[in-house]
Amino acid sequence: MKPGTPPLRSARLLDQVSERVRYMHYSLKTEKAYLYWVRFSVRWSAHGGAMRHPRDRGAADVAAFLSMLAAQRKVSVSMHNQALSALLFLYRDVLGVSQLDRLPVLAA
Repeated sequence: MKPGTPPLRSARLLDQVSERVRYMHYSLKTEKAYLYWVRFSVRWSAHGGAMRHPRDRGAADVAAFLSMLAAQRKVSVSMHNQALSALLFLYRDVLGVSQLDRLPVLAA
């Protein structure tokens, strides 16, 4: 997160994403796309049990999600990049994690 960025007022994750996207003056289409990818990645993380907050997921989990998009869903390169951008935005600008490799790696 950049210095001088106001703290988030929302309690829910998707509301926090919307709040930060609007603060940064991104387009409405970008906001909808980012919300889709964040929601999809959170739901995908629950494929083995209960849903986990992205803060509780590790970099390996994010990499597994992106690999699944490429291998199983066979998404286009541009769609894969959009998903990556949405997750980077989530971790950097919403959750305040500067690098994905600094996320805790959780045992599966």
